[in-house]
Amino acid sequence: MAPDPSHDLDELCSNLDLDPKKHQDVIQKCLSMCSMFDISPETLANEYLAFAFNNKFKEQANMDHLKALEAHLHTKMAARFRLQQDEENREPDRNAGLLHQPPPHVASPSAKQITSTPSRRSQPQQPGFMSPTMFGSPAPSTGKYAERKNRGRVVVCHGAELDEAGPVMEQDMYSFPLDVDVEEWQQPFKYMFQPLNVVRQLREERVRVLLTGITGADNVEYDVLCAPSQSEVFCGGMLTCTGPKIHPNDAWLERDGQRVQLKLPAGDNDEYALFPGMVCAVKGFNPTGALLHVQEILLPKPSPRIGAPQEVPLAVMAASGPFSFTSDLDFSPLGDLLAEVVERSPHYLILCGPFVDCDNAAPIDKTADDVRAELWKFIETKLQTVPTRVLTIPHLRDLEHCPSFPQPPFSDTFQTGAKVCHLTNPTTIALGGVTFGVSTNDIVFHLAGNEVSKVPKDQTANRIATLCSHLVTQRSLYPLDAPPPAASIDRTHASKYALRCTPDVIILPSSLGPFVRSVDDVLFINPGQLVKGSGSGGLYSRIVIHPGGESTTTRSRVDIARI
Repeated sequence: MAPDPSHDLDELCSNLDLDPKKHQDVIQKCLSMCSMFDISPETLANEYLAFAFNNKFKEQANMDHLKALEAHLHTKMAARFRLQQDEENREPDRNAGLLHQPPPHVASPSAKQITSTPSRRSQPQQPGFMSPTMFGSPAPSTGKYAERKNRGRVVVCHGAELDEAGPVMEQDMYSFPLDVDVEEWQQPFKYMFQPLNVVRQLREERVRVLLTGITGADNVEYDVLCAPSQSEVFCGGMLTCTGPKIHPNDAWLERDGQRVQLKLPAGDNDEYALFPGMVCAVKGFNPTGALLHVQEILLPKPSPRIGAPQEVPLAVMAASGPFSFTSDLDFSPLGDLLAEVVERSPHYLILCGPFVDCDNAAPIDKTADDVRAELWKFIETKLQTVPTRVLTIPHLRDLEHCPSFPQPPFSDTFQTGAKVCHLTNPTTIALGGVTFGVSTNDIVFHLAGNEVSKVPKDQTANRIATLCSHLVTQRSLYPLDAPPPAASIDRTHASKYALRCTPDVIILPSSLGPFVRSVDDVLFINPGQLVKGSGSGGLYSRIVIHPGGESTTTRSRVDIARI
């Protein structure tokens, strides 16, 4: 029997920013959908946020939006049911696929499986599972993936007027050596060990550094937050909220153990975008000492850049996992991606996890480390004819890998000349004169669910660009201070996801739709996922940065294409 979602009414109203008195019909519809699809209010809220984001809904949740979401969830349920029925009825080809493994039996799906992850199974495994010989000759994909008709189609293109890069030769690799700082990761440290006094000290130090980035000086005097004043005040600190989600009526500025509530501007020409954890300075009036009427919000300046001139185009391909379907560990889509890499021969291939997804339902009879080790050998074998180097970044859903952010690399040792190099999550690297930042923790989606924003009446919001800009101004690849539990943030190691320099390109795999945005002369890219669900092919990206003296974004071409 499905749980009664009315018990989580407060959580539902908070996540969707609903007023129980004003939006009774919307709330009732939400509760009805929770019962219909057997999902929790939190899951429904996450589904709605992603659906609204991808469909560019600007208004608050209403009945029309919920009806569209209901139809979308019905479509997902029907598609999954048809796919699983096909898998049950299809005679498996034991000579097909990389693993020679038929898909496990899947029971008829309930509506809850639309948004929940499949459970793990413990079943006997066939002898040929993940053997190196099987990786040597990937077989044709089967089912829905093999029958896809849109392969190779470009869905997002930035800089279409620029040329794509040609194949890279071995001697071309010397123009873009890999430079990465691994010293701070060589010393082991405790994860999820966060003394409150240490977290508080680190937070105060971060606020101090970023406030210096606003004024450009370390000796600027900020007014006391709670001191009444009849003249204009200039205060600085970190934004917080008392509830689970920031709101125009629940926004506070906090510093040095004090905090004051903010009265945000509401004029037609006012503009702001705020979230918990944002460090900013505020100009306004605080006549009572309890409510600061905001007139202007000032943000830190971005970190300096360290780019160097380049003489030839830099070619990079990037893809995000999962790299196999949810019901197997066949890795056929990854084999197709590597074939594309062999054909195009870029300088680097950036692979973002998960590689062995903890949500994968396939039975497994060896450790995930062994599976990944054979996967690295498979990649090296497939790419032995091209000079392309592979960079791997883990994900929080990678099985049997540290589930805390920031994450260490898959390997404890860093080999400069290795074909496959394992990096941290997140990571900042320099490829010649071009700096890349990569994080697989879905900060864009997390910010989208916990940001309050306002744009002038005569303007249209570019929500994704605004969300991405927070990373640059806050100098961090995860600036949110009230993260969801799935983010698994370890605040005592915040320095490892801080941006000491501003990258030229930031790759942010996200569950939101694929995007390319130019913000503050930084190119933000969500390459999408290489695999969707149980049989759908996904997306990958091709990046070319041409030489020149102008900004990186104007001399870059990015194509996000279907595998």
